[in-house]
Amino acid sequence: MDTLFDTVNSRTLKHQKKELCAVTQNSCHVEIWKDMISWIKTWSIRSSKGKTIVAPCKNGWILTLNAFIGISLDLLMKNKFILTNRFNQDVLENTFSSIRRRGGLRDNPDTYEFRHTIHKVIIANFLKQSVGKNCQDDGAYTLIDFSTFNKREIFEILNSEDCRSVCTR
Repeated sequence: MDTLFDTVNSRTLKHQKKELCAVTQNSCHVEIWKDMISWIKTWSIRSSKGKTIVAPCKNGWILTLNAFIGISLDLLMKNKFILTNRFNQDVLENTFSSIRRRGGLRDNPDTYEFRHTIHKVIIANFLKQSVGKNCQDDGAYTLIDFSTFNKREIFEILNSEDCRSVCTR
């Protein structure tokens, strides 16, 4: 099971454990995933009353591993390696954590509040890690370094017709 988790959490191109290395044309990942799918299919999960049940985790793992196999074969045609840990929701959780923190921890903001808060986050280049968050640091950076813009330029971008139409949908 450790091997399975390692293969879907690769963070670096090279690592002492081959399963934690990035997926490449020559890595063992696809072979391991195929073996794991066969193994998972043999799982027999029983309820507390002894009845065989179909556990969502079993189908979820099979779906996930088949998806990793397919996307790896596709992405490796144009890329040298794939870091599997990037296929998770931590990036979104970190982004929305920053928005929630900046917006007063509202669980259900309306579109106006959300737009206003995301503007503040972008302007302040505030997409840094939250203290006490419930997800790992994704190691990511924003695609645009807003610190290179002056406030007038940012204001013009955020109030452009394109941005307004996206934010009000």
